[in-house]
Amino acid sequence: MGIKITKFNGDGNIGLYAYATDKYCLIGKNIKEWQAKEIEQTLNVPVHRMTMCGTDLLGVFCAGTDETLIIPGISLNEERKILKELGINFEVIETKETAIGNNIAVNKNGAIINEDFSANERKKISQIFNVKVIRKNIGDVYVPGAIIAINKKGGLISRYVSDEDKQMLETLFNLKLKRGTLNMGSPFIKSGIIVNSHGMLVSANSGGPEIMNADEAYGFLYKIKEKSETPQKTKFKPKTKIKNTTTSKTKTKQKTKSKEKSKSKSKLLKERKNGRERRTTKKIF
Repeated sequence: MGIKITKFNGDGNIGLYAYATDKYCLIGKNIKEWQAKEIEQTLNVPVHRMTMCGTDLLGVFCAGTDETLIIPGISLNEERKILKELGINFEVIETKETAIGNNIAVNKNGAIINEDFSANERKKISQIFNVKVIRKNIGDVYVPGAIIAINKKGGLISRYVSDEDKQMLETLFNLKLKRGTLNMGSPFIKSGIIVNSHGMLVSANSGGPEIMNADEAYGFLYKIKEKSETPQKTKFKPKTKIKNTTTSKTKTKQKTKSKEKSKSKSKLLKERKNGRERRTTKKIF
């Protein structure tokens, strides 16, 4: 749980190769075994390897909620069979806009889709999720799903989204959204992140400020600090104070000795002085 910073086979566009919900995560077969385990631990959900439309690009061809997944009509029969075996509820949309993940952003409150979807396709998407669907491009970007990444707590959107569109999206999703970039300035948020309500994986190509900004949108760094299993180093504190080995009696003896030494020293100096005086008197007389 929390945050992981990673790449897949040297590629920082990690969001292209995975589709995550709060119940499961689908990943491409190109992702290494140790990375699959890392995803499972970070997102706290079971991870399933498969292809979509004959590719490893699960994030490009999938969109949906915890309850329902939508995939394009060009998906393969064997891929649909795997989804059935996994018990994942899905719907197939016959459309020219086959990059479903790039063209749709949806949660339980609403959805925004590419303007190029037909009125009938918009109606079908609305019926599948039982939510309000807005058919609109965000600024100059015609792939709204590519510039938004949300979970149940909040979301990150492209820094180039206008105030008006940001407010519209916050109302639609009923979430607080934060502007930002990933992958060193890229506005395509979804390609640089894999996120659900338990954690997120961020592209290693992203800068520190970008990662911290993403954390502010989702709040996972605070969770790490609060629930970290790694013991923190603490300074050694003895249970009892170490007492000075010199007792009060010893201290008194030391004081007495020092006094006696000073007395004998002054006495010796006196005697030497008296001796000098006697010798001087003898010489005079």
